[in-house]
Amino acid sequence: MLAEQGNVALRRSERLILAHFETRFFAYIDQNVAAPKTRAYYKTHWIPLRDSRLGNMNMSNIGSKDIHDWSVARAKNVGASSVNGSLRTLRRALRIAHDWGVLHGDLPKIKVIKGEHKREFVDRK
Repeated sequence: MLAEQGNVALRRSERLILAHFETRFFAYIDQNVAAPKTRAYYKTHWIPLRDSRLGNMNMSNIGSKDIHDWSVARAKNVGASSVNGSLRTLRRALRIAHDWGVLHGDLPKIKVIKGEHKREFVDRK
């Protein structure tokens, strides 16, 4: 019986491809993120992840090196803000999967890249 349960668990984890997690991730975002712009942010920045090598990987096999390599390659084509948006989206998706018990163990470290321009606003009242 235990061997059968282990095999079922293994088969389930083999099918946990990042791109296949999109439906569940978007459903969570739609139900739990109030701001429409934030929902759009996650959905927009998900696309480059889904369409990349990471999108075809088993979520439990995505490591810090895979993420770093993806971000370096992506930064050759787009700005730091776009890369970092996708990295933040990936971090959120992996944390949600971990919280749901879909992923086990430690999550990979995800570091944003340098060079992102941040705006500061001054309220002059």
